[in-house]
Amino acid sequence: MGGEMGLRCVGCESDEILREPSSTGDTFYYLWGVSVNARGTPVRGFLLDLIRRKTGATEARLEVWKPGTRPRVLKDYYGSDQFAYYKDRVDLGPITLTTTHAIGHVGDVTFDLRLSLDGHRFPFGNALADLTTVFIDSIPIMASNYGTLSGTLDGIYFASQPFAITTYCVKNVGPSEWNMISIFRPDAMMEIASLKLSDVGDVWGANVYLNAEGEEHKLNDAPFNWASLYVGVGDEDDPLVVFHAEMNNLKASMDVRCTQRFSQFAYLEKEGSTQIRTTVFGRCTGYAILKHLIHDDVYVDLSTTHALLESKGYILYGESDPVRVGGDGADDTSTTSDPFAPGVIIGTALGIACVVMASLAGIVYVRRRRRRSVLGGAYCVVDAQVAPILSRLLSVRRS
Repeated sequence: MGGEMGLRCVGCESDEILREPSSTGDTFYYLWGVSVNARGTPVRGFLLDLIRRKTGATEARLEVWKPGTRPRVLKDYYGSDQFAYYKDRVDLGPITLTTTHAIGHVGDVTFDLRLSLDGHRFPFGNALADLTTVFIDSIPIMASNYGTLSGTLDGIYFASQPFAITTYCVKNVGPSEWNMISIFRPDAMMEIASLKLSDVGDVWGANVYLNAEGEEHKLNDAPFNWASLYVGVGDEDDPLVVFHAEMNNLKASMDVRCTQRFSQFAYLEKEGSTQIRTTVFGRCTGYAILKHLIHDDVYVDLSTTHALLESKGYILYGESDPVRVGGDGADDTSTTSDPFAPGVIIGTALGIACVVMASLAGIVYVRRRRRRSVLGGAYCVVDAQVAPILSRLLSVRRS
């Protein structure tokens, strides 16, 4: 590992399942799973996070969900001398995480889980999109590896449940923002992550992973890919949180709506001025359609009672007043766009130049909407690689 390379996290480019911690950024290793009964009803869920900060500080974080109760959040902090990394192995205090085993405890909750990865891997981003991280230090470099887990956690047995190990690192995690849906069924897997790529114009980009019916689609590179991820909240006590994902391209289309009450979102951390909130009890209804030229299209059910829903940013924000929308933290949830702002002018110029290149591979449109506001971002696909090229074009106040 060498010195700094622009704004990018040194070490983040690794293809290892458990990548080496970055020397210039914060590195996160996390896995999650849900135990269900014979009726498919969740009885326990968890998310384990092992964190090594660029300062050398380390911590273990474990969230545990049980139906009918608020999630528990347990944290243990350790010195830098209690963290050790080996190829595809992380030791932190009493915890050992490898590609085949997770054992240890956080607080009073013990776990002993056997992991069986199936060889499927999805990097959220691609070569050209990752190039953006050289210039913007708040974009995380993420990758998930999939499989099944068995074992015990919090006294509950997990029997061959689908799971993912996800690693990501980011040089400046404070202003980072993202939203995510992860659906793991025995017959289908889907993940969509929408990452904020730029503060100038509020530019976002989305990537979709879909594995069903023996077909694996990594829809970060697909030409003519249209994807959107909407996150909204209600105004009532313990408001309903809604995640709505749509996607359409030449290979597949998708429409998934997930909901859960705010009280079921665990407050993981305050990073800078943003907060991370997660639930693994997201209730989803929806489907994907796998498109084929020769034979009939295939319908895939993506409905589940236990999806991971995560939001980092301002949409799910605050303790006493849990719902706050708007990057400036103001109560007014509307946003305005200055047509003469430098980012818009530059983005427009790049957008015009992109028309010729886009003809080679298509256009990706990623839309992110907030309550009472609509934000749009346009992206250019060059050689089947996604790169942000245009700032937000429109913001509309809805009554």
